[in-house]
Order: sequence, then C-alpha cells, then structure tokens
Amino acid sequence: MPTGVPVVPTYTRCVVPDGWLTFTLRPEITLYALAAATGSSVAALRDVNCIDDDSPIEPRRTLFIPRLPAFPPLPVAPVYPPRAPDPAFLYPLETIGCTMPEARIVSPMTLQTVSGVIEVNGTAAGAGFARYELSIRPAGAEFFDPYVRSETPVRNGTLGQINTGFFGDGLHYLNLTVVDTAGTSALPCVIPLIFR
Repeated sequence: MPTGVPVVPTYTRCVVPDGWLTFTLRPEITLYALAAATGSSVAALRDVNCIDDDSPIEPRRTLFIPRLPAFPPLPVAPVYPPRAPDPAFLYPLETIGCTMPEARIVSPMTLQTVSGVIEVNGTAAGAGFARYELSIRPAGAEFFDPYVRSETPVRNGTLGQINTGFFGDGLHYLNLTVVDTAGTSALPCVIPLIFR
C-alpha cells in the first residue's frame, strides 16, 4: 500500500494563488475527485476556497482550482469490504502499524462506519517531534491525500477533524504519520474506515 504522496504546498487560508482558475462543481464529483484531477489535495482546495470541515459542498458551487483537469473529474467508485472474509479482496482490512506509542490512532476504530465530520483521537508526539500529518486514501487510489498537518504534539487527545463528505462513500484508509526534526517518519498508523 503506497504511503507516499506528492508534496503539496501549504496554502494561506482563503487566499487564491495567482493563476488559479474557477470550476463549477457537479453533483457527482467529490472534493477528493476534483483534487486528484487537478494535481492538488483536498486540504489545498479546502484552504483556498474557505471551506470549513463542517461545511457541506453544495453542487454547482464555483471553486478555485490550480489548473483545469486534463479530463473531466470522474466520480470515485466506492469500494466496500465483503461481509465475509474473501481472499480475493485486494485491500487490507486490518490496522497497519499503530504499534508505536508516539504514532497511534485510538478512535475511530478499525472498520468503523463513519459519516459527516469525524474527530480523530490518539497520540502524535515523541523525541525530536517536528510535526504530524493525517491523510486519507480511498480504496483503489494510489496515494494518500494530505488533510491535517500540525506542528503541535498531541498525547491522548484530538489529532484533527475530517469531513468524510469530501471523499465520498466506501472503504478509505486514515493515515497518521509523525515526523521528527531530522525528517524521519516513525512507522505510520493506518486504519481502514467505511465512509457513508
């Protein structure tokens, strides 16, 4: 499961960078699909367009995007885990990592069905702590999409909030990565969740 993600610059909230264009969102397109089609991230589109985590994205809303999609953004087809174990199912349904006390998600829990704005709780700290990042990857997508980044350590507390509506329904992976001052990442903590 790739954990790499293209480096996306951090944008100043509600400031449209030079050269960005407008795009009218269609009802079937999620913010994630639009970000993927324009080489951006949900976090960047959220910040530039002043979208709060608790705000729904209305269809036909005009958004600023870094470039026009090379193709019309396609809806992301939801993937759901089978009800019974299926060896042909390609996606891991268990927690990956999460063994380091400095990088741990305690809620939501593995394969929990979540909707709306969810709170992610756990720990992101440790010796030489520099920052932590929460990112999301829909099953079937190649990369994790950056969502929350913080330079403040957290011990047994709230790591961030995620609006599941920005990503669409289906199986998704929530990734916590903690980075130290040398730029080294601890073993990430990845948990599968079902967004509805």
